[in-house]
Amino acid sequence: MTSLSNRSLQGRHRFSRAIIFVSIWCIIPGFFAFGASAQETMVQLNLATYQNDFLVGEPVVIQTTLTNRGVEGVRYQELSLETGYLKFFINLEGRPSEEYELAYVKDPTRLPSTLAAKTSAATDLLVHYNYKTESLAFPVPGHYTIRAVFRGVISNAPRPLSAEVAINVISPAGEEAEGAALFSRPDTAGVIANISRDPVVFRQMEDYIARHPQARFASYGNYFLGLHHMRGYADKPRDVEKAERAFKQADRERFQIRHSVLVHLGNLSWEQDKTAEAASYVNRVISQYPKTPAAGKASQIKAAIERGPARSPKVNKPSVRKPVSSVLQEEVSTVLTKYFQAYKTRDLPACRALLDESFRYNEALGKEALVAQLSEDFAKIERLNGKFEVRLNIQKVEMLEEKPLAELLVTFLLNDKEISQPKRVSVGLVQKGNRWLLQSWRARSLNDGGQETSVQ
Repeated sequence: MTSLSNRSLQGRHRFSRAIIFVSIWCIIPGFFAFGASAQETMVQLNLATYQNDFLVGEPVVIQTTLTNRGVEGVRYQELSLETGYLKFFINLEGRPSEEYELAYVKDPTRLPSTLAAKTSAATDLLVHYNYKTESLAFPVPGHYTIRAVFRGVISNAPRPLSAEVAINVISPAGEEAEGAALFSRPDTAGVIANISRDPVVFRQMEDYIARHPQARFASYGNYFLGLHHMRGYADKPRDVEKAERAFKQADRERFQIRHSVLVHLGNLSWEQDKTAEAASYVNRVISQYPKTPAAGKASQIKAAIERGPARSPKVNKPSVRKPVSSVLQEEVSTVLTKYFQAYKTRDLPACRALLDESFRYNEALGKEALVAQLSEDFAKIERLNGKFEVRLNIQKVEMLEEKPLAELLVTFLLNDKEISQPKRVSVGLVQKGNRWLLQSWRARSLNDGGQETSVQ
């Protein structure tokens, strides 16, 4: 067992789906309390990698950690490249830095998390293809520095200082050169980022793996094939057996995200009631990779296994749900449709008008910062090559504890094809005068087997 360093980690973790999300912080109430002395808490940002040397075309996984060294808990906006609360800047020695961007818009719907005193929160973030430069993030051999800047909000404390980690990128040779060529292509990058399900790329991965099963890039091929088979879409059900078979082939020594592979295998085994096998996988993560984000997920699976069969649920008093009038149904539908239509057409003034309305209810968040986030989102949508569409299906509106609650399904499409899993969204509303404002927002992906984080 080796300790965590700023250059190298002996562990791996799971990536999460690269899903397109709606930029909707404008509709979430303020969760942050300001006014405490900045000296009371100290939050630190750190970066580390699981290996020092990478091949051209190889994904780079960066463990990003936020540590609260203060004496009281803080609330923070999570470490996510998707939301823009975290930014990476990449510098090749001797050249100017380049900002790293994903292919999809932010997801500022995520609620702030709590970080207790003297604890840390870590996530693994995958860096591969830079959609701002439309090239690999590390396109040529050389010495690179990755700098992270936290742009979210932390209650009761200033933002942490930026953090850096350095890596070496080297030229591949032989069978690895063939793998590098495959993984350097934009269509393969789309598969890695989960904005594409190109069957040609998956067949080419399978062909490469069959001819070069011991190659480093074969492990990545098996990993991304496993993720593909594990996911379910309207036109493609999950295939647990194929996913498990691919992940088992990716369970290899020196693979930088092996801990992620093991968590997936543990979870898939648990799903199939193979508890002994599931326990073996998660125990390997806990014992061999205790300082990785995957260890926390593995501990959750282990606890569920040890609890055995599910007990009878605790009987709570059910929430009072009532049907709504057709008039209220229409009013709620109008509010939701108005926002999504403005977002789809990148109508910043219309979105800002909704901000103005929402901030009559909620003055805690910085409206101008949210407008800037919307502007960035719209710029990213402009760069998507094709027709971007938001499909909204309002499935149900009812009264919950005397307030309207809308259940809807949101799907993002590019050129009439889904580019993310549909999002099941629950939206709470509050009435101010004669207007309905969006008060709360909870979203989850269909068939989501894990946390919505940037690395799976």
